[in-house]
Amino acid sequence: MVAASKKVGIKQVMLDTNALVFSVQNKVDFVSRITEMLEGCNFEFIIPSGVVDELQMMINSKSIKTKDKLSAGISLKLISGLVNQRKIKVVDSDLPVDDWMIKQAKLPENKGRLAVFTYDRPLKQYLKKLGVQLILLKKY
Repeated sequence: MVAASKKVGIKQVMLDTNALVFSVQNKVDFVSRITEMLEGCNFEFIIPSGVVDELQMMINSKSIKTKDKLSAGISLKLISGLVNQRKIKVVDSDLPVDDWMIKQAKLPENKGRLAVFTYDRPLKQYLKKLGVQLILLKKY
């Protein structure tokens, strides 16, 4: 895992757990769709390490539906493959995922540089107030 990139001029697209699970369950190719949405923009995909931890907890949980466990497992395999292809970076996150994303959004050096792919309503509302670009994909 690496620290979040601070390269000037590069937008960071942070991916949340629920967005990855949604993408798997609805067969949404989020990499292609977001790349198309941000055409002409220099950006990188970022996954907080806490997302990987949350997916692993979903797989191991006895209270999670089988469908969601399978989606979490597929999401982890997808992440691994995309990291190996250098399409996504997993970055160290020292807080719960939502708190870490909010912390990143509040950093002055990240103003205008972040976009977040999430379906978490409270997180979306908070990030919207901070002026963070939100990415929502519909299933086709």
